[in-house]
Amino acid sequence: MLKDPLKVIRQLDEAAASAQRADYPIDTCVVTGQTLGSMGAPVELIAGGRLVRFCCGGCLYSFDADPAKYLAKLPG
Repeated sequence: MLKDPLKVIRQLDEAAASAQRADYPIDTCVVTGQTLGSMGAPVELIAGGRLVRFCCGGCLYSFDADPAKYLAKLPG
């Protein structure tokens, strides 16, 4: 049994993000449409095995309320 399953999940999420970061298909936030990096370093989240990037941490609340709406904005 794992002593710290959250640590393993974070490691898997980071591996997934690293594998997808270079080929991320858009340069804007899926919530606001602002250019990634315009408000500091983009915030990243793995949702359904997919990397999603946001302009700021505040966008996570909108994403959490309706993930399907925002995931649909990602090509592929």
